[in-house]
Amino acid sequence: RPFPEFSNIALNTFGSSSIYHALQVKVQKRTSLGLSVLLAYTFSKAIDDGSGLFPGDNPNTGSSFRREDRYDQKGDRSIAADDQTHRLALSYSYDLPFGRGRKWLGEGGLAAALLGGWTTSGIFIARSGLPFGISNDGNTTQSQGGRQRANRVCDGSLPRDERTIARWFDTSCFVAPPPFTFGNSARNVLRAPGLVNLDAMLARRIATGKQAEVELRIEAFNVFNSPQFGLPVASVDDPRFGSISSTAGANRTLQLGVKVYFDSGGS
Repeated sequence: RPFPEFSNIALNTFGSSSIYHALQVKVQKRTSLGLSVLLAYTFSKAIDDGSGLFPGDNPNTGSSFRREDRYDQKGDRSIAADDQTHRLALSYSYDLPFGRGRKWLGEGGLAAALLGGWTTSGIFIARSGLPFGISNDGNTTQSQGGRQRANRVCDGSLPRDERTIARWFDTSCFVAPPPFTFGNSARNVLRAPGLVNLDAMLARRIATGKQAEVELRIEAFNVFNSPQFGLPVASVDDPRFGSISSTAGANRTLQLGVKVYFDSGGS
């Protein structure tokens, strides 16, 4: 402790470094049938020594660690807190083939009035889980630092078929470091559950005059109600250590909406 008379010292600095490599693939297709599809895939790796300090600034940040040793910045270099090894995004928009000007029911009538003019769209996201580190809530280093990282005595990852919400990783692989020592575990050594989500929308525009349209919208978020689990409890001195007790996203939500579009005609 260079200044033992102070309980805490905050230092803001721009002295961090990062490196990012990625393979990015994008496929886009528009058809004459009213279908548009966009597929984007990223395979990447991000390494740094500073992300995750303020997770509230970034919803994709997996964990929060202050610098453990101000005199050994390289000791904080690890997988970035917002690293996503795999990320797949698929979006689509499709004009349903019913009603005037479309493939079926183009001659009008009651069926065309009910079924015509509808459009559906959506976006599907699948990504790897976010990294997180293992800590010890009680900082025994007396170094005026942030949370103290744990000692890692074995890998800690569990095979996929052994992971459960109650035991996401092998907690026996992490222990509290002895007093006045820094933990040997890296900042981010394990990964939380991945995320799979589909949001979809069905909408129809109805002309109500020459300068106005009404749009009816039915929106569904997390269509398949896929569980989106949060980060495991990652402190060795927490009785819930290794379990997941939070979610990272909402359950299925349905929303009905009405929009009115006006065209002033300009000046």
